[in-house]
Amino acid sequence: MGYWKDRLGIFASVACAIHCAATPVLLGTLPALKFTEWMASPLFHQIAAAVCCGIVALAIWPAFVRFRDYRILSLSSIGLGLILSAAFFLPDNCCSQDLKEIQAVALHSESQHSDASCSEHGHGHIHDHGHEHGSSPAASMQLAGIGAVQPWMTPLGGVLLIVAHGLNLGRRRKCESSACTGDCS
Repeated sequence: MGYWKDRLGIFASVACAIHCAATPVLLGTLPALKFTEWMASPLFHQIAAAVCCGIVALAIWPAFVRFRDYRILSLSSIGLGLILSAAFFLPDNCCSQDLKEIQAVALHSESQHSDASCSEHGHGHIHDHGHEHGSSPAASMQLAGIGAVQPWMTPLGGVLLIVAHGLNLGRRRKCESSACTGDCS
């Protein structure tokens, strides 16, 4: 009956996990290809988080109203809370930070290559890049301990949603096989 909703939720959570694992790899190995940048944008993560909300509302909430299984509601609420926090409250410090670091490394290596060619021609340039260490939002988050946890918020939230959808799917199957009309224990 409502199996497709939980299957969609599991698929979306697995796709999210693959995205979380693949984005840093793709950004690191394919920095010249501009199409990978959209994967790291905060807007992409915010849209994906909104889709997660829709899927949870479609699959988990109606089953909760029917079965009153607080385990499933709790797991999905915590998972969704982690994903929403990472997407809306800490958006610029996840993949987009990885993208900025990769772009900075690429620029730095190009700059070193340019410096080497300049010094070969006797131009001897001195570059002061003016980096202020410890003043970025990411650095202040590191001090607060959030920076160490943030990369794990979305994957952990996804795992919790997978478990919640799996339990919800099992609950639906169990109830349907016993032909119950309400509380299936």
